[in-house]
Amino acid sequence: MVTLLIGLAGTLWAGDVEKIDINTATVKELMQLNQIGEVKAKAIVAYREKNGAFKTPADFTNVSGIGPKIFAANKDRIIVGKAIGEAAKSKVSEKAAKTSSKATDKAAKTIATPLKKEDAKKQ
Repeated sequence: MVTLLIGLAGTLWAGDVEKIDINTATVKELMQLNQIGEVKAKAIVAYREKNGAFKTPADFTNVSGIGPKIFAANKDRIIVGKAIGEAAKSKVSEKAAKTSSKATDKAAKTIATPLKKEDAKKQ
């Protein structure tokens, strides 16, 4: 009975595999993929550095040495997110937008606040 439960638990956990973003993964992380050793992992990184970010998971097969069989063995594990530089730019843009919005709100409140009689006499 215990063996059956352990086997069942292993099967359930196997379905919850870690996704690997091929646009940001290191050589070591890429080596966790099926049929990807150090040489192919380095080829993936080199391809990415030369050609830019992968746009779709299928672009994975554009790397020398990665064919349809390797892609099929990994298609459920690979994802294509933003490239590191693009993600950083996005965060900077979000922060700038928030700062700009706060400044605009503050200016609007200042303009909308009526002058007190004492302040009006000073002007």
